[in-house]
Amino acid sequence: MVNLDIHNMRPDIAALETTGRLLSYRPNRSAGELQPKFRSALKAAGRPGFSHTIFPRSCEAFDLLCVGESAHTPGAQHVYLNTALDLTPTPYLMIANGTSELKYEFYGIDFPVLTVVIQLTWPKKGRLSVKVLKQEIS
Repeated sequence: MVNLDIHNMRPDIAALETTGRLLSYRPNRSAGELQPKFRSALKAAGRPGFSHTIFPRSCEAFDLLCVGESAHTPGAQHVYLNTALDLTPTPYLMIANGTSELKYEFYGIDFPVLTVVIQLTWPKKGRLSVKVLKQEIS
C-alpha cells in the first residue's frame, strides 16, 4: 500500500470533506497519459470513509495505490486503487513493471485544488519505490 499525507498549512480553518481521486496516469515514460475508466474517491487512510477533515496545521493520509494479487487473478501482480468503487472483480490499472507516473487531485471545501504527480518505480525483482515529482495548487 502506498499512502500520501495531505497537509493543511492554514492556521485558521480546517479543510472539510477533503477527498482525492486519480486523475490520469502514464504507464511508462514513453506512453501518453491514460484516463482511468473509473473516477472513484480514494480511501481515507485510518478511517472507514473516503474523506478527511484536515485540521489547521495538520495532515491526513490517503491510500494512493497498492500492488498485489487478486483472488480473481492468482499469481499475477497488478496495481490497484483502494477506492469507493464496489465492482467485483476489482479493476486494476494498466501498469506493468517499470516506471510510471500517476496524477492525483485533492479537493477540500473552500480550498484550492491540489494536484500531485508521483513516480512509481516497480522493478521485476525487489521493492517498489514512490517519489513525489510535482505538487501544484490551482
